[in-house]
Formats: sequence, C-alpha cells, structure tokens
Amino acid sequence: MLIKKVRLALTGDQAGGNLIKNILILASGTAGAQILGFLFVPILTRIYTPTEFGLLAIFVALLTVATPLVNLRYVVAIPLPRRKETATNLLVFCIALTLMFSLILGYLFPYVGSYLYDDIPSDKLEVFRWLFVLSLMGIGIYEAFSFLAIREKQFKVLAKTKFTQSLLGGLVKILLGFGLLKFYGLLIGHVVSQVSGLVSIILRSGEGVRENLGKVKWKNICFLTKYYISFPVYQIPSELMRTFSLKLPLFFFAKQYGAGEAGQLGLALTIVALPIAIIGQTTRQAFYGEIAAYRTSDLTAIRGTFFVLLRRLAFVSILPFFTLFFLSADMFGIFFGSNWYSAGVYSEILAIYLIVQFLYVPLGGPLLNFFKKNWLLPILDISRLIIMVSIFTFCAWSSCEPKATLLIYSVGLAFHYLVSLASIYKITLACNNER
Repeated sequence: MLIKKVRLALTGDQAGGNLIKNILILASGTAGAQILGFLFVPILTRIYTPTEFGLLAIFVALLTVATPLVNLRYVVAIPLPRRKETATNLLVFCIALTLMFSLILGYLFPYVGSYLYDDIPSDKLEVFRWLFVLSLMGIGIYEAFSFLAIREKQFKVLAKTKFTQSLLGGLVKILLGFGLLKFYGLLIGHVVSQVSGLVSIILRSGEGVRENLGKVKWKNICFLTKYYISFPVYQIPSELMRTFSLKLPLFFFAKQYGAGEAGQLGLALTIVALPIAIIGQTTRQAFYGEIAAYRTSDLTAIRGTFFVLLRRLAFVSILPFFTLFFLSADMFGIFFGSNWYSAGVYSEILAIYLIVQFLYVPLGGPLLNFFKKNWLLPILDISRLIIMVSIFTFCAWSSCEPKATLLIYSVGLAFHYLVSLASIYKITLACNNER
C-alpha cells in the first residue's frame, strides 16, 4: 500500500505524464548512481580517515564555488533556442569558455588553497591544483552537453552517464586507498567521476551537433552572448553567492575546528544531500525542460504544473526528513564505523532545513529562467550570504561548539529557502496572474 501511495503521489492520474515520466527517468539514473555511491561510502570510511575526507570536502567545496565561472552560465540557455544550429553555437562557446577559465582558476588555486589547506606542503598542493583544473574542465563540458541532452529530451542518456560516473569514481577511490597514492585517492576518484561520463554523453547527445558545426560563426556567438547576457549578469553573482554561502560551513569548520571536523561535516552534508540529488535536481531539470516548451502566456498550465509538483515533493520529503532527524546518529556508527558518530549527530541537525530545500531547489530556478526574472537571484542570494556570514561570524565570536553552530545554521537556511520560494512565486506566476 505504501509503495502504491508513493507511486500515485509521483505520477498522478491527470495531465503532465511526460513531465513525470522524464522525472522518473532522470531520478532512476540519479538514484542508481547515488545508491551505488552510498554503497561505496561504508567501505571508504573504513579506508580513509575523517581528516582525508576533510581534504576532499574542501576540494569539492572549492570546485562548487568555481563551477559557475567556467562557462559564465551560458549553458543554461542551451535548451531555449528553437533552432539546433543556434544551440550548437552556444554549446561550442560554452566549451571554449570552460577550457579557458579552468586554466585561469587553476592558476589562482594555490592562493586560496594555501589558506584552507594549512598543513599541506607546497608540492602536494601543486598536485591538488592540476586535479582541480581537470575537474573543472570535466564539470564544464559535461554540464554543456547535459543541457543539450535536456533540450533534446534525451533523459536516458543523462541517467546512464550519472551511473557510470558514480561507478568509476567509487572504484578508483577504493583501489587507490590501498596504494601509494592513498593521500590523493579521494581527490583522484572525484576527478574520475567528473570526466568519466564525457565520452558517452558527447557521443549520444551530440549526434546532431556535428552536422551543425559548420554553422558555428563568430558573429553568431557574439549575437548570442548579447542576447542571453542576463544569464551571466544575474546568474554568476547569484551562483557565486549561493554556492559560497552553502559551502561556507565547510570552510568555517576547516578553519575553526580542523580538517577532521570538516570531514565529519562533509559526510553529513553528503548524506543529507542524497534526497535532493536523487529527486530534487532531476525534478528541476525535467521541470525546466517541460516549461521551456510553453510560452510565457501559458500561465494556467505552468501554474498547474508548479502546484502539482509542490504537493508531491512535500509528500515525498517526509520520509527522508524523519529518517535523518531521528535515526542518523545510530545509523552512522553502524554503517560508517565508530569514527563517524559525530557525522550522524550533524545529519540530525542538518535535517531541519531538508523539507524546505526539497521544495525550493526543483521549483525556484526554472521559473526565474523561463520568465527571465533572473534579476531576483542576486537579491535572494545576497540576503542568504548576509544571513550565513552573520551566523558564522556570531559563532566564531561566541566560540560556539560545532553542534550549536550547525543548529543556528540549519534554522537560518530553512527560513531563507521558505522566503525565497514565496518570493519567486509572487514575482513570476502570481504577478503575471494579476496582470
């Protein structure tokens, strides 16, 4: 009965079957990848120490903050043009940007890395730098072809590549954990997970690209950079502030409490992010792909889809919330080893913002992109950054313990997500309805 209820909540009986089908295709691939990655974690936590996990957490946090810069967010525009040759021009432009900015950011990496990696010798930090560059290139190119796949509604391609990335990345981390490269094992495995899906997604989603490569012209790219200028102008500041504010706990823990506590927090954040990664991100991609086929005047259809997803996401979020909030501490000790009990306690605290994030991530961004209301993003993210910086400044000044710091952080983040989603709805669907 429970399975039937969940299935009914996800699929429903009315219109929107294509959207739900696409969500389920993406979710199946992402769920398979996340479950596989989750199965690797109990092995990895017994091979690597919390400190080594802390080094990985800082590395991934830096990647996350830098990712919006590698393609200047022009990738988001790839699904929008009606003509394939226009999308191909955007694709080529995004790949060129990725290669250029990956090298530039790699040059700057040691300056930031030396601040966060206090105890890492310069020769090892140099290895971190080139792993950082390779990761950025893999992320940027994969993201460009992912949006092309979304445009062509090739959701099965995305689902398969996500599984491949998780499988190869996990295997490399385990194998290197028993060798001389153990110190770099987690980082190299992460790099492999970023680049391993490239060949598959390029071959499958890029089939129509080759025939349009001859139509890639400099004048076309110049026109498109101006036409879609709102994406870099509004989204880059927004993404930088959003990602920095979200990764600020890891940066703060690394400096305030050490790499070991950062590793504990990194594992907790990974587990808490599983529901968002499995359902939230895939629903966001499918929702954006669905409404991109509408016109801005089709408000009734878009609004109906919005509320259908809102109700179903709220229902689905109940199970992961209660599981994390009440059972994490005990489960972490059993599944990941006795060294990771603190990570379980951290997960219980972080679960506070899970439900609201579960609603905000899939629904907020696609509406702003579709209605070209990206100017709201910097406002929302400035407010989030102010809240986060204020919280961690207060915690540092008050010498708060890690658990108290996370509690204040979780409550503040939940409040921000709730206010942000309400604001996005009012600016896009509610205001258009009034006119």
